[in-house]
Amino acid sequence: MSNIDKRYITEDFLLDHFPSPDRFQELASNPKESTLAVSEERYIMFRNNLNQERARSGKPPLSDSDLAEIIKHEKGYLEIKEGLKPNQHL
Repeated sequence: MSNIDKRYITEDFLLDHFPSPDRFQELASNPKESTLAVSEERYIMFRNNLNQERARSGKPPLSDSDLAEIIKHEKGYLEIKEGLKPNQHL
């Protein structure tokens, strides 16, 4: 179904960064539905939309390894926590 490079985009990566919006309902259903399949679809849509925008501006597409590296390094920068601390000026 997908052409995801499993060396970089693992099942844990998909479930952690592209969780299904209905994950609780899917896990509670009998039999359980696959949240991984929904996570894969969400990642593929994200990747395709991003690379289409890059193509329109004449930039080369990003690979799965590029995207995995970017997404892993965003952790902590793009998530806003309730208890924000002021930036430390150097």
